[in-house]
Amino acid sequence: MSSYSYHRFGALGQGRNIRMRFGPLSIIFLAACLFPARALAQNDNWLGGTGLWSDASKWSAGVPTGSNSVFIDNAKAGASSITINYNGAQSGNLTIDSDDSLTIVDPSIFTVFGPTIANAGTFSMNATSGAILDISGSVTLKGSGGLTLSNNANNSIMGYGQPDNSFLTNQTTIRGAGHIGSSNGGGFINQGTVNANQTTPLSVSVGNGVLTNTGDAGGHK
Repeated sequence: MSSYSYHRFGALGQGRNIRMRFGPLSIIFLAACLFPARALAQNDNWLGGTGLWSDASKWSAGVPTGSNSVFIDNAKAGASSITINYNGAQSGNLTIDSDDSLTIVDPSIFTVFGPTIANAGTFSMNATSGAILDISGSVTLKGSGGLTLSNNANNSIMGYGQPDNSFLTNQTTIRGAGHIGSSNGGGFINQGTVNANQTTPLSVSVGNGVLTNTGDAGGHK
Protein backbone atom coordinates (compact mmCIF):
# COMPACT_ATOMS: atom_id res chain seq x y z
CA MET A 1 0.00 0.00 0.00
CA SER A 2 1.23 3.48 -0.86
CA SER A 3 0.54 5.76 2.05
CA TYR A 4 1.77 9.12 3.33
CA SER A 5 0.82 11.17 6.36
CA TYR A 6 2.72 14.41 6.89
CA HIS A 7 2.36 17.73 8.61
CA ARG A 8 4.67 18.81 5.83
CA PHE A 9 3.61 17.18 2.62
CA GLY A 10 6.69 15.46 1.17
CA ALA A 11 7.37 14.13 -2.32
CA LEU A 12 4.98 11.43 -3.36
CA GLY A 13 7.74 9.51 -5.06
CA GLN A 14 7.86 7.59 -8.26
CA GLY A 15 4.47 6.41 -9.42
CA ARG A 16 3.70 3.64 -11.81
CA ASN A 17 3.47 4.49 -15.47
CA ILE A 18 0.01 5.14 -16.85
CA ARG A 19 -0.70 4.11 -20.40
CA MET A 20 -3.76 5.26 -22.26
CA ARG A 21 -4.94 4.02 -25.63
CA PHE A 22 -7.42 5.88 -27.78
CA GLY A 23 -9.61 3.82 -30.06
CA PRO A 24 -10.85 4.82 -33.52
CA LEU A 25 -13.62 7.35 -33.99
CA SER A 26 -16.10 4.59 -34.70
CA ILE A 27 -15.64 3.22 -31.19
CA ILE A 28 -16.09 6.68 -29.68
CA PHE A 29 -19.29 7.14 -31.68
CA LEU A 30 -20.57 3.75 -30.52
CA ALA A 31 -19.87 4.69 -26.90
CA ALA A 32 -21.89 7.88 -27.34
CA CYS A 33 -24.81 5.87 -28.69
CA LEU A 34 -24.67 3.36 -25.86
CA PHE A 35 -24.50 6.03 -23.13
CA PRO A 36 -26.73 8.90 -24.32
CA ALA A 37 -27.07 10.44 -20.84
CA ARG A 38 -23.36 11.16 -20.73
CA ALA A 39 -23.00 12.03 -24.43
CA LEU A 40 -25.88 14.49 -24.38
CA ALA A 41 -25.40 15.94 -20.91
CA GLN A 42 -27.77 18.81 -20.12
CA ASN A 43 -26.42 22.05 -18.70
CA ASP A 44 -27.76 22.97 -15.27
CA ASN A 45 -27.09 26.57 -14.19
CA TRP A 46 -27.30 28.04 -10.69
CA LEU A 47 -29.70 30.96 -11.00
CA GLY A 48 -27.79 33.27 -8.67
CA GLY A 49 -27.54 34.24 -5.02
CA THR A 50 -27.03 32.25 -1.83
CA GLY A 51 -28.61 28.89 -1.20
CA LEU A 52 -28.44 25.12 -0.78
CA TRP A 53 -27.50 22.73 -3.59
CA SER A 54 -30.64 20.70 -2.80
CA ASP A 55 -33.01 23.61 -3.61
CA ALA A 56 -34.47 22.71 -7.02
CA SER A 57 -35.86 26.23 -7.48
CA LYS A 58 -32.34 27.65 -7.65
CA TRP A 59 -31.36 25.57 -10.70
CA SER A 60 -32.28 25.99 -14.37
CA ALA A 61 -32.91 22.23 -14.75
CA GLY A 62 -33.66 21.14 -11.18
CA VAL A 63 -31.20 19.62 -8.69
CA PRO A 64 -28.21 18.37 -10.73
CA THR A 65 -27.50 14.71 -11.40
CA GLY A 66 -24.32 12.96 -12.49
CA SER A 67 -25.21 13.56 -16.15
CA ASN A 68 -25.50 17.36 -15.82
CA SER A 69 -22.78 19.85 -16.67
CA VAL A 70 -23.12 22.24 -13.73
CA PHE A 71 -22.31 25.97 -13.92
CA ILE A 72 -22.06 28.27 -10.90
CA ASP A 73 -23.38 30.62 -11.98
CA ASN A 74 -22.63 30.77 -15.70
CA ALA A 75 -21.37 34.40 -15.69
CA LYS A 76 -24.41 35.93 -13.98
CA ALA A 77 -23.87 39.30 -12.33
CA GLY A 78 -23.35 39.23 -8.57
CA ALA A 79 -21.71 36.68 -6.28
CA SER A 80 -23.30 33.30 -5.66
CA SER A 81 -22.63 31.13 -2.61
CA ILE A 82 -23.80 27.50 -2.52
CA THR A 83 -23.64 24.97 0.31
CA ILE A 84 -23.82 21.17 0.01
CA ASN A 85 -25.08 19.81 3.32
CA TYR A 86 -26.47 16.34 2.52
CA ASN A 87 -25.42 12.97 1.15
CA GLY A 88 -26.22 12.33 -2.49
CA ALA A 89 -25.32 15.57 -4.28
CA GLN A 90 -23.99 14.88 -7.80
CA SER A 91 -22.47 16.62 -10.79
CA GLY A 92 -20.98 15.78 -14.16
CA ASN A 93 -18.65 18.59 -15.17
CA LEU A 94 -18.49 21.39 -12.59
CA THR A 95 -17.58 25.01 -13.37
CA ILE A 96 -17.34 27.70 -10.66
CA ASP A 97 -17.03 31.35 -11.74
CA SER A 98 -14.46 33.70 -10.22
CA ASP A 99 -16.90 35.55 -7.95
CA ASP A 100 -18.75 32.46 -6.74
CA SER A 101 -18.26 29.78 -4.09
CA LEU A 102 -19.19 26.17 -3.34
CA THR A 103 -18.74 24.69 0.15
CA ILE A 104 -19.14 21.06 1.28
CA VAL A 105 -20.10 20.80 4.97
CA ASP A 106 -21.16 17.97 7.35
CA PRO A 107 -22.56 15.47 6.76
CA SER A 108 -22.14 15.40 3.00
CA ILE A 109 -21.04 13.19 0.13
CA PHE A 110 -20.67 15.08 -3.15
CA THR A 111 -19.98 12.82 -6.15
CA VAL A 112 -18.41 14.30 -9.28
CA PHE A 113 -18.43 12.23 -12.47
CA GLY A 114 -16.52 14.85 -14.45
CA PRO A 115 -14.42 14.72 -16.44
CA THR A 116 -13.61 18.26 -15.22
CA ILE A 117 -13.86 20.43 -12.11
CA ALA A 118 -12.91 23.96 -13.24
CA ASN A 119 -12.79 26.40 -10.34
CA ALA A 120 -11.95 30.07 -10.78
CA GLY A 121 -13.68 31.04 -7.53
CA THR A 122 -13.81 29.36 -4.11
CA PHE A 123 -14.26 25.60 -3.70
CA SER A 124 -13.94 24.41 -0.10
CA MET A 125 -14.55 21.54 2.30
CA ASN A 126 -15.44 22.44 5.89
CA ALA A 127 -15.67 19.22 7.87
CA THR A 128 -16.19 18.71 11.56
CA SER A 129 -17.46 15.11 11.47
CA GLY A 130 -17.22 14.26 7.77
CA ALA A 131 -17.29 16.01 4.39
CA ILE A 132 -16.51 13.90 1.33
CA LEU A 133 -15.68 14.78 -2.28
CA ASP A 134 -16.31 11.51 -4.09
CA ILE A 135 -14.68 10.99 -7.50
CA SER A 136 -16.29 8.61 -9.99
CA GLY A 137 -14.37 7.88 -13.19
CA SER A 138 -11.50 10.10 -14.30
CA VAL A 139 -11.78 13.69 -13.08
CA THR A 140 -9.34 16.59 -13.49
CA LEU A 141 -9.32 19.45 -10.96
CA LYS A 142 -8.09 22.68 -12.50
CA GLY A 143 -8.47 26.46 -12.33
CA SER A 144 -6.97 29.32 -10.34
CA GLY A 145 -9.27 28.79 -7.33
CA GLY A 146 -8.02 25.34 -6.36
CA LEU A 147 -9.58 23.42 -3.46
CA THR A 148 -9.34 24.49 0.19
CA LEU A 149 -9.79 22.04 3.09
CA SER A 150 -10.45 23.24 6.64
CA ASN A 151 -8.20 22.30 9.57
CA ASN A 152 -9.95 18.99 10.21
CA ALA A 153 -8.96 15.36 9.61
CA ASN A 154 -12.48 14.47 8.43
CA ASN A 155 -12.19 16.24 5.09
CA SER A 156 -11.92 13.40 2.58
CA ILE A 157 -11.25 13.45 -1.16
CA MET A 158 -11.98 10.10 -2.85
CA GLY A 159 -13.00 8.72 0.51
CA TYR A 160 -16.22 6.84 -0.16
CA GLY A 161 -16.95 3.81 -2.33
CA GLN A 162 -14.49 4.72 -5.07
CA PRO A 163 -14.66 2.50 -8.16
CA ASP A 164 -11.35 0.83 -9.04
CA ASN A 165 -11.09 2.93 -12.20
CA SER A 166 -11.45 6.29 -10.43
CA PHE A 167 -8.62 8.77 -10.96
CA LEU A 168 -8.28 12.32 -9.66
CA THR A 169 -5.73 14.47 -11.47
CA ASN A 170 -4.83 17.69 -9.67
CA GLN A 171 -3.64 20.53 -11.92
CA THR A 172 -4.22 23.33 -9.40
CA THR A 173 -3.63 23.78 -5.63
CA ILE A 174 -5.15 21.58 -2.93
CA ARG A 175 -4.47 23.08 0.49
CA GLY A 176 -5.46 22.27 4.05
CA ALA A 177 -5.99 19.14 6.17
CA GLY A 178 -7.69 15.78 5.81
CA HIS A 179 -7.22 12.83 3.49
CA ILE A 180 -6.75 12.24 -0.24
CA GLY A 181 -7.12 8.77 -1.67
CA SER A 182 -8.99 5.50 -1.60
CA SER A 183 -8.56 2.01 -0.19
CA ASN A 184 -9.66 0.60 -3.53
CA GLY A 185 -7.75 0.61 -6.82
CA GLY A 186 -8.26 4.24 -7.75
CA GLY A 187 -5.47 6.74 -8.22
CA PHE A 188 -4.27 10.24 -7.45
CA ILE A 189 -2.08 12.10 -9.94
CA ASN A 190 -0.62 15.40 -8.75
CA GLN A 191 0.47 17.76 -11.52
CA GLY A 192 -0.13 20.88 -9.42
CA THR A 193 0.47 21.69 -5.74
CA VAL A 194 -0.58 19.89 -2.58
CA ASN A 195 -0.01 22.11 0.44
CA ALA A 196 -0.50 20.79 3.99
CA ASN A 197 -0.72 24.27 5.46
CA GLN A 198 -2.75 23.45 8.60
CA THR A 199 -1.76 22.05 12.01
CA THR A 200 -3.75 18.87 11.26
CA PRO A 201 -1.96 16.57 8.78
CA LEU A 202 -2.95 15.96 5.18
CA SER A 203 -2.60 12.26 4.36
CA VAL A 204 -2.48 10.56 0.96
CA SER A 205 -3.09 6.85 0.35
CA VAL A 206 -4.43 4.93 -2.64
CA GLY A 207 -4.31 1.28 -1.57
CA ASN A 208 -3.26 -0.73 -4.61
CA GLY A 209 -3.92 2.19 -6.95
CA VAL A 210 -1.66 4.65 -8.75
CA LEU A 211 0.05 7.46 -6.86
CA THR A 212 2.05 9.84 -9.07
CA ASN A 213 3.60 13.23 -8.35
CA THR A 214 5.06 15.49 -11.02
CA GLY A 215 4.02 18.72 -9.28
CA ASP A 216 5.04 20.60 -6.15
CA ALA A 217 4.69 19.89 -2.45
CA GLY A 218 4.18 22.53 0.22
CA GLY A 219 4.40 22.79 3.98
CA HIS A 220 3.19 24.96 6.80
CA LYS A 221 2.86 28.65 6.25
